[in-house]
Amino acid sequence: MKVLVVEDNPQKLSEIKGVLNGIGFEINIKECDSIFKFNTEITKEKFDLVVADLVLPIFGKDEEEPQDVTSKIIELIRDYESKNYKTPVIAITQFSDSAESNFSNLNKYDINVITYEQGSDEWKSAFFRKIELCIPKTTYDFIIVCALEKEAAAYIEAGYAKPKTSIKYGLSCQDMMIEGHKGLIIVPPRMGLVNTSIVSARAIDLFEPKIICMSGICAGIEGNA
Repeated sequence: MKVLVVEDNPQKLSEIKGVLNGIGFEINIKECDSIFKFNTEITKEKFDLVVADLVLPIFGKDEEEPQDVTSKIIELIRDYESKNYKTPVIAITQFSDSAESNFSNLNKYDINVITYEQGSDEWKSAFFRKIELCIPKTTYDFIIVCALEKEAAAYIEAGYAKPKTSIKYGLSCQDMMIEGHKGLIIVPPRMGLVNTSIVSARAIDLFEPKIICMSGICAGIEGNA
């Protein structure tokens, strides 16, 4: 997933990248700190997501004062000839006045606004949810739900899966391949019929597998299995 972050505040940039890197998917982040560089980047390549501040320098020079660039961002990225005309845009700004005065325009061009507050984690939760909606959908041929980590480890020992666990949409997953067919091993956070049913239903909705199966007694009771 390719993400362009347009931000001139180093502290805020670091926090934004922290949320992006914690999403559990492979994300390639490109940074820029001015409208001039923003235009250069969106002209060169297509991104899966753009995260931008609404108050930025035009050229990014040391003594240049940042200004409200909302209309310029909309003009550049929502141009019909832009490679990123349909790219999702999330505006993260601590200048609420800029967001409020431009709300109708931002809404019209489907640009989501999140109010940033230094020292608070509330904006991060909203940002995380918005990112999840922008992740390109990946489908799998099959999914194996394992009751225990031990059972998942058996597939690694057999050479079907790599010893690397990743978090996809909050699910603990391991990628695997069998005779050219792409699959996932998923271990529910807790044992039990209800938890396994919830995880299985979510996996079907997210990954659209052709087949889903279970390895082990997923309906066991924790501590007694």
